[in-house]
Amino acid sequence: MNRFLDSPTNKILFLTAIILSFTVIAIMINKLDVQVNRVLQWPILYYHLPLALNTFLGCFLLAISSLLYIITRKNIWDIVAKSFAEIGFLFCFLVLVTGSIWGKLNWGVFWSWEPRLVSTLLLFIIYMVYFMLRNFSEYKERGSRLAAIVGIIMLVDIPIIYYSVDMWTPEVQLHPQRSIRDSDESITWILPLAMISFFFVFITLFAYRFIIEKNYQDSIYE
Repeated sequence: MNRFLDSPTNKILFLTAIILSFTVIAIMINKLDVQVNRVLQWPILYYHLPLALNTFLGCFLLAISSLLYIITRKNIWDIVAKSFAEIGFLFCFLVLVTGSIWGKLNWGVFWSWEPRLVSTLLLFIIYMVYFMLRNFSEYKERGSRLAAIVGIIMLVDIPIIYYSVDMWTPEVQLHPQRSIRDSDESITWILPLAMISFFFVFITLFAYRFIIEKNYQDSIYE
């Protein structure tokens, strides 16, 4: 951590993520009126939705860095891809956890085999396949290449998750529609701030994990 904070940029990222996170918590405590009949006022939403959107971002960045690794065969892009994958995997896991909590509060069940939940679970499983290929391949380079291919293919699941509420009939879904424009204006403005907060958390964790992985691999090849 000390080496990570030696960089002024990383120090700014870290402090920004901390300040924004506590600001969002303070605003939610002060502004949100928790009622069962007002879905968008459950505080868990302001974790669940930003986590989900940043998970999408992580998948996109993983796919880009994986493609660059396949094209260039440069180890630095493999490190970038692995770092994005680890943070994306963590965020995807938290999406499932917070989604289950929100589901219990609003639907009365922790899990339902509806399209968006199933497609998000599929993304989580693809992440597991990604890491299995990296960790259990006989040769590191081949494992990295196979994982990179999975990292690119993974991107196909993102539009399925996002548009799942449009692709299936309402009868088989519990999730609300993608638009929240008709919700209470006094509380939805918190969402952009929460999304920015989690973005800085995501980037900070990525930067920290990247430094650890790069230093580790540099020590191996010294």
